[in-house]
Order: sequence, then structure tokens, then C-alpha cells
Amino acid sequence: MTPVSLKAFLHEYRITFPVGVDRQGVGQLPNTMSRFRMRGTPSLVLLDQSGRIVVHHLGQVSELQLGSEIGSLLTRRAASVTSNPATVNQNEGASGSCNV
Repeated sequence: MTPVSLKAFLHEYRITFPVGVDRQGVGQLPNTMSRFRMRGTPSLVLLDQSGRIVVHHLGQVSELQLGSEIGSLLTRRAASVTSNPATVNQNEGASGSCNV
């Protein structure tokens, strides 16, 4: 999609949240889609504190479901820090794990 087409699409569908434009990768898929194993758009990916994919949705996700998943991640993080106060390495790459 060209920048002009994207701007028209965002305006037509009243999309007001930030939209990133990915660089073309080596193969058919753009860099980010390839790296995070996305199957299409829209995609939603949640990462844990270590940079691992813990949730991957294709398509629309309700605010209630997203809030629940984020809450679960925050609770898991708080429990991990309480039981094991070790430093988290935030420079790890994505593992492709897609479960909550």
C-alpha cells in the first residue's frame, strides 16, 4: 500500500491510533511480519518482559479480552519479581511462543 493509499484508508475508516509501516523484508513478507511470524493484518502481538511473544491475535480483539491478557501478563510479572528478584534480560529476541 502506498503512503497516499494508507492515508486515505486511515481517514475513511476513522483510524486514529498510530499505524506503523514496515520495511520490505528479504522474502514476500515485510521485516516485522516475518520476525514475529504474523499471518496477516491486523495482528496484535503482546511480548513479555524478556521480549518473548506470549499472545498473538490475527484480527480484531475486544478491549475486554486485551485488558484481561495485559492484566495476566502484569500479574505474572509481579509474581515473578516477588518470587525471583533476578534481573530480566530485555534484549532477548522473540521466541515465537504464542500462549497465555
